[in-house]
Amino acid sequence: MDFLKNRKIVLASASQRRKELLKKIVPHFKIIKPLLDEEKIIRSVRPPSRLVQTLARLKAGQVSQTKALTRGKYRKAIIIAADTIVWARRKVITKPKNQKDAFRILKKLSGTRQAVITGVCVLDNESGRLVSGVEATIIRMKKISDQKIRQLAGRRRHRDKAGGYAIQEKGDRYLKIVRGRVDNAVGLPLSLTRQLLRRLFYPGARKLF
Repeated sequence: MDFLKNRKIVLASASQRRKELLKKIVPHFKIIKPLLDEEKIIRSVRPPSRLVQTLARLKAGQVSQTKALTRGKYRKAIIIAADTIVWARRKVITKPKNQKDAFRILKKLSGTRQAVITGVCVLDNESGRLVSGVEATIIRMKKISDQKIRQLAGRRRHRDKAGGYAIQEKGDRYLKIVRGRVDNAVGLPLSLTRQLLRRLFYPGARKLF
């Protein structure tokens, strides 16, 4: 992507999975974790496609106001932000807060189909222009015994991910993708991210400020 030449890139996320995915299309970038009260927004915004884009835009906007991006070499940076939720039984399934919460969520999802929905926002910090989009992956989770759910819930890797998922690009034996892309389920749809980066440099991008 030649149009990104000489532009600083910031990933507004502390997710290791998003970091690994973004490296496939953007070799070098700075990571800044956004500080956002997601719970309040989740309770007030519907439908889920709008929710994830709203969260991604707010994350990008919050990071744009940090000291690193209001002065110095990152003032003209491009910010990439994303948010992923699991939508099941007409409800948003969020990240487990602890082992007990992980057990509850995984038990609820066991044997069902869910949509993993990711919103992506790309913001030009210099001009305030932004573009955003959304992608969904439909997943079926196998029926899992309570004993196995307890084992999964006890693993730390299941406690900081929407729906308690720990799906990676290599797959997860309890999850089957029915429709959509694996990278979206992992946390960053790369094809959509590329499209948004291109769109940012053409007229018609929405203004944040």
